[in-house]
Amino acid sequence: MEAMGYQMPAITIDKIYFSPAVAVARLGSSPVPLEAFTWTEDPSSFGAGRTVIVPQVSFHVLPEGSIEPYLPGSLQFKDAGMIRPVCPFFELHASWTKSGGESMESALTPTLLEDAGLDLHDLSFKVVAANRKAFRRTGDEACIFEARGLYPATDHRPKKLLAFTRSTSGNPLVFPDKPVPLGSFQIIRPGLPGEKGRALLDTIRVRFTPAKGEVYGPPFAVEGQTTNSRSPHEIVPPQNRILNPDSSWTKFQFKLPGPCVPPDIYDGESDLNRPTSWGVVDDTCDVIVTAKLASGILPATARVIVGPPHYAPDRRTFYSLADELADRDPDSVPPVENSDHEQLPVSVVDFFRRVLETASLINVERQRNRAVSTNRENILGPKHRQPNPAFPAFDEKTMTAQDNVDGKMFLSYFGEKALEPRPGKGKSELAKKALEPGSGEESDVKPVLAKSELACEQHQELATAEYLMSFMLEREDRFRDIIRPPFACLSELPELPQEHGLRGLRDPRIVRDRVHDMRMPPYMRDSDYSPLSITRRQWNQIEELLKILNHGHSGEKGALPHLSGVAKRIKAYHERKEKK
Repeated sequence: MEAMGYQMPAITIDKIYFSPAVAVARLGSSPVPLEAFTWTEDPSSFGAGRTVIVPQVSFHVLPEGSIEPYLPGSLQFKDAGMIRPVCPFFELHASWTKSGGESMESALTPTLLEDAGLDLHDLSFKVVAANRKAFRRTGDEACIFEARGLYPATDHRPKKLLAFTRSTSGNPLVFPDKPVPLGSFQIIRPGLPGEKGRALLDTIRVRFTPAKGEVYGPPFAVEGQTTNSRSPHEIVPPQNRILNPDSSWTKFQFKLPGPCVPPDIYDGESDLNRPTSWGVVDDTCDVIVTAKLASGILPATARVIVGPPHYAPDRRTFYSLADELADRDPDSVPPVENSDHEQLPVSVVDFFRRVLETASLINVERQRNRAVSTNRENILGPKHRQPNPAFPAFDEKTMTAQDNVDGKMFLSYFGEKALEPRPGKGKSELAKKALEPGSGEESDVKPVLAKSELACEQHQELATAEYLMSFMLEREDRFRDIIRPPFACLSELPELPQEHGLRGLRDPRIVRDRVHDMRMPPYMRDSDYSPLSITRRQWNQIEELLKILNHGHSGEKGALPHLSGVAKRIKAYHERKEKK
């Protein structure tokens, strides 16, 4: 074989994979992509402003398809009013074996392909971008529209992803000659071996650019008016009225039980003159990118989730992507009791900082009023049920001085403390206003959002590591009571619903477990209108940390686990207090 010019490859590629495997793209109408940034902590600030964003090395894609790395001096989110889209890059990596048997991993490059006896002609990318929202409500596959493409790795031009209905049954929602743009896909041209700005130029990369964030509808989706709007509004701009007026999506009407939750989120549901859907869709989508190298090597897959633009880039929600994924697949993360106990207090403190950042963006007065209305109209129904005295209020008394549990103000750490006289100032006027039943409602003068301000003030304390650990040590019962437990797993539920206490895992069959109250996170609703809770992973982390702080890792009083220095100092302080 060698006499005929054949040489054995120096390496064997065993596996290829994308890094990252999942990314979030964000819609934007600007032709300029948003540059990369990360979250970090500013130690000089306090409260919700502690998290700041910092520019990171970004890539400028040149006309021929190669990249030019650079570090932005600042971040710009808009161009002339147009929002910059978030356009994620994906790198291909490989696990490979040398002829001697040593296994290694690295970025996939043309040189690595050559060492394996391959080149870019052996690599291809398949892209599928689809919007299935209307299908989830109608159950009609003719309401799905998607774009598909198969591209060789040697083609570095941007590819438009034009989506249309591919089902041959029923009335298609999107015609092939009038597709909906769902963005574009580009295979980056690898550069010469070398590094610039901490980026390897010869790595094989792809990039997804999302759509502009527009809506599309049938020709009659011109003008509508909802019960909450004072005047008619344009539903879909004229150039986007391209969908099939005979599609089943234009005839959909909200009914219970619906095929998905929530079933009533569509244009037309609350329209004064049209009870059925206007047949409107948007250009968000889910994208699956598959890289195929050669026979015998499993393909690599990456997923893109397309969502709306950043609402507040320097604020984090209290659900991280890791929490979301772990909540859907608990077996994907190790049990909390087996996790790194030194990292546990760090994770819990980080969670409460996320809570503060979320609270800083919310109009608590508006959320509270909507939650009370949801309790009355969507959950409890016309028959008003008497409150359980062992639970906080769920009616107009919620988050007021009359919100009592077993005769005591539920918001004791929140309300009574705030109402205590302050040196030289008397009682807090902010707290007095916040605990009034009608605070923050519209009036002739500008409303004072006292509940919102007081919520941020209290969460600032809980977002401070020293205060949080002290509170968990000193008032464990109180701490447990103010957190809304998640729903129990199916395997944990009894055959018949059984009433439980304030700290018990919730049961969706029990009406009281589906109503909103002041427990954290207050007044935020899940997709089925029920109150949002922390995830099971977050719940387990908090429970484990409480157990360790109050009883020690070994279960014995005083047996310190591997906690942070702050937690150790606070625990030692409280133990000295107990001895006195």
